[in-house]
Amino acid sequence: MKHNLEKKFSSFDLILVLALIVVLLINIFVSRGLPAPGMRKASKNAVTVTGTAPGKVGDVTVEVTADKDNIYSLAVTEQNETPGIGSLAVEQLPAAIVGANSLAVDSVSSATVTSEAIKTAAAAALESAGFDPAAFGYVAPEPEPEVEIAAPVAAEDGKVTATGKGTGIDGDVVVEIVADANTIYEVNILQQNETPGIGSVAVEKLPAAIVEANSIAVDGVTGATVTSTAIKTAITEALTSAGFDPANFGAGEATPAAEPAAPAEPAAPVEPAAPVEPAPVEEAAPAEPAPAEEPAPKAELPAPVVGEDGKVTAYGRSLGKVGDVTVEVVADENTIYSVTVTEQNETAGIGSRAVEEIPAAIVAANSVDVDAVSGATITTDAIRAAVAWALRDTPFGKTEAAPVEEAPVEEAPVEPGEPVRSVGRSIGKNGDVVVEVLADRCTIYEVNVLEHSETKGVGSVAVDRIPAAIVAANSIDVDAVTGATITTDAIRAAVAKALRDAPYGQAAEETAPVEETAPVEVPTEEAAPAGPITVQATVDGKNGPITIEVTADAETVYDVKVLGHSETTGVGSVAVDWLPARIVEANSIDIDGITGATVTSDAIKAAVRGVMELAKNGLPAEAVPAEAAAPAAEAAAPAGFVDMQANVDGKNGPMVIRVIIEDGVITAVNVLEHHETVGVGSVAVDWLPARIVEANSIDVDGVTGATVTSDAIKAAVGAAIEAASLAPAA
Repeated sequence: MKHNLEKKFSSFDLILVLALIVVLLINIFVSRGLPAPGMRKASKNAVTVTGTAPGKVGDVTVEVTADKDNIYSLAVTEQNETPGIGSLAVEQLPAAIVGANSLAVDSVSSATVTSEAIKTAAAAALESAGFDPAAFGYVAPEPEPEVEIAAPVAAEDGKVTATGKGTGIDGDVVVEIVADANTIYEVNILQQNETPGIGSVAVEKLPAAIVEANSIAVDGVTGATVTSTAIKTAITEALTSAGFDPANFGAGEATPAAEPAAPAEPAAPVEPAAPVEPAPVEEAAPAEPAPAEEPAPKAELPAPVVGEDGKVTAYGRSLGKVGDVTVEVVADENTIYSVTVTEQNETAGIGSRAVEEIPAAIVAANSVDVDAVSGATITTDAIRAAVAWALRDTPFGKTEAAPVEEAPVEEAPVEPGEPVRSVGRSIGKNGDVVVEVLADRCTIYEVNVLEHSETKGVGSVAVDRIPAAIVAANSIDVDAVTGATITTDAIRAAVAKALRDAPYGQAAEETAPVEETAPVEVPTEEAAPAGPITVQATVDGKNGPITIEVTADAETVYDVKVLGHSETTGVGSVAVDWLPARIVEANSIDIDGITGATVTSDAIKAAVRGVMELAKNGLPAEAVPAEAAAPAAEAAAPAGFVDMQANVDGKNGPMVIRVIIEDGVITAVNVLEHHETVGVGSVAVDWLPARIVEANSIDVDGVTGATVTSDAIKAAVGAAIEAASLAPAA
């Protein structure tokens, strides 16, 4: 009896296992769009045909085997749909259609467009074979009716409801706004077909961000740039149709023009007020800012380890989209062997793709200069910067000699003296930024912005925050406000100028020791000269600013044009008409000026010389002649006024830099456009201009790891210094 029971259960178990195997085989065949064994074997009348329909990212082509009654197989043969979204429909829908023998199956959630493309392509294939797609449940999708752009409607309270349209990644994006001349109250999306999980994130988040900031110039949603731009474009169109100026809401602030505009003629300089010593009062100790709560210290990275084979294992860290990204790198002096991300919290499906792909790309390229993963730029840049950090931390990455320790010198304490008020000025995004500073030799007590025209909700945020940050840090070396870098730099530069103009600042400059620099070694093999550059510069003529465009390289002047001037007709105008052609003809500024128009002649020559020096200084360091390596030394005290906008080559492409020099002082250095790597070259872009203004010299240390970017910025400033050395005093 016991033996028979065991036999019975053994037979049952065997049947169950066989049944499970059959089910598994059927699922495998059906999932691949193939006829399952024992299920609707293709009849002799079945045909195999193809059909195509537009998908989310290009055409989707399918191959169908069917007769007039049955679909035996369906396979997607060509497609470029988004991995993890449209690809889900490609993987799942063919099996569902074959299993149901119908096209009237549910679309795959979050992949509606791809699902409809597969159904439509299958219907086209069936129709091409002479079969009726409707017999398989196919109903052609009806296009969604387009939302009409209605005329603006004004309410009694002055608010206007208006609509606008922009072009998204998957068609038009239509918005409705409620606004008046000063405020955006509502932004509603009326129509959109953006990708779920990508463009839809911008649809969900950006309207509220724009209303909160009362500005279009907010950051777009990472990975959804096209949708973000479409929403902003639609809002701009709606504001315009309502009769409001989009510029009041930051339109154009966030996206620089492809070609830099010619520099505007500078306004009359603001005369800094003479430093005023406050009336003697019973002196109270200045209140020290409450110490900010310090974040928990980050774990120190392990020291590099040198293996027996000479390979070094080193570690680096940088800031990603969602926290720190830490990497482990194995390399020697010539080769990167491996890159491993050991710590990260990046967004799954977006930043995580960079974590998966970029390390292998860096190893394959043997360089951190690899293409970013689409939609994951910040994470890509974080990995590249962390790898660069790790490589710099290796023995072969440390090219500088170890510092020589010197015996400590006991310094006499510095007497702070009485606090003094002084004024400084620099150029912001929309015009002059003027600040008043109360400080002594040791402490900055107050920073007040007296005058500015920065964009509300963008640059104005820096105006509100940066002065307090400078006071709290007792330094101009504070972080820029995101989206308001130019305004931040202007405030820092204006504060630096005010501190220099104060009595204690001038005394410090007079008594500061002059450091001797090592002579520049010039290689015997001369590098090829750089190509010509075109730069617009504004210099002071006899009657006002003269705007000049010069095309030149280090050796040749190709073209000189005076674009604007107010020189006296028959006197200075003769130099304007005559001198540019003579300079080009002589390929030199060493020619006679116009008698009676010396000031105008010298101004034109100053601009040309500055551009030639810029072309010369833009060469790699080893190709610059010794006499041109430090243009600041040639013109230690430039006397004239120069407002120059220059194009120089950075690490990743052209940089547009504006430099203003007035009465021997560098008053502004603004990087208007650049493509430098985030966390590497961008550090020089954010940090170096203010240091140059503060030192009133390009003889400052560049940013470690960003030498090319640093040298490009210094080259532009050096050219302006050369131009100022010839420009007539204002």
